[in-house]
Amino acid sequence: MSAARATALDTAAVDELEDRLRRSVESIHTGARRVGRSQKLGPQAEATRRRLADSARALFREQGYTRTTVADIASRSEVSLGTFYQYFEDVHDVTALVLVDFVRASLASGLDRWDSLAGEPGLRGFLDRFLGLYVAHAELLELWETGTLVSPRLRSLYQDYSRVYRGRLEACVVTGVAAGRVRADLPASRLADLLATLVERYCYEHFVLHRETALDDHVDVLAAGLVGLLGLRGPSEGADG
Repeated sequence: MSAARATALDTAAVDELEDRLRRSVESIHTGARRVGRSQKLGPQAEATRRRLADSARALFREQGYTRTTVADIASRSEVSLGTFYQYFEDVHDVTALVLVDFVRASLASGLDRWDSLAGEPGLRGFLDRFLGLYVAHAELLELWETGTLVSPRLRSLYQDYSRVYRGRLEACVVTGVAAGRVRADLPASRLADLLATLVERYCYEHFVLHRETALDDHVDVLAAGLVGLLGLRGPSEGADG
């Protein structure tokens, strides 16, 4: 099997994963009553559901994810426990609705699209998008990090998102390798995984743990390190540098 054929099959698999992720995310986003899930929510019901999600998000911020209960969320929203359970199964269920705001923004932003043929400017464009989205949603990403430890549903949502995101980055690496712009001595999947992991953990350290809010020189620092790591060459450098 040729490398080109293998790449086409991998891309098709990622397309299928992304389609499944989008359906799952939209299902969570649009929602339905626990009684009669095929029933489309009306404006008042959707407003109640969103109020519950907003209350949950505020409580997570104030007292932490693991210390927030269904009763807390219902009380903050000024609804009964029964009303909460019309819309959500538990705290993890309402958390999924809170988190899909980030997933939808990420899918819409082309976060996983890196122009690996454009040398350092292409890498910097990818980093600009990634860091900008991360700073804007740092609170949600911290919540997701915690949620994956205690909720199989949130862990599954993260795994599906991560497979799509990293699969798209792998396709970018393959494109760069084929054009002689990215190093070819490491498997594309490993290189994409390394790129994603380094950028994600760098962002978590600075924008979640240390609560930084400005991009400052972070793009410069990451770009300087990643150019060498990726063996990145610009269009004028050619395959041999």
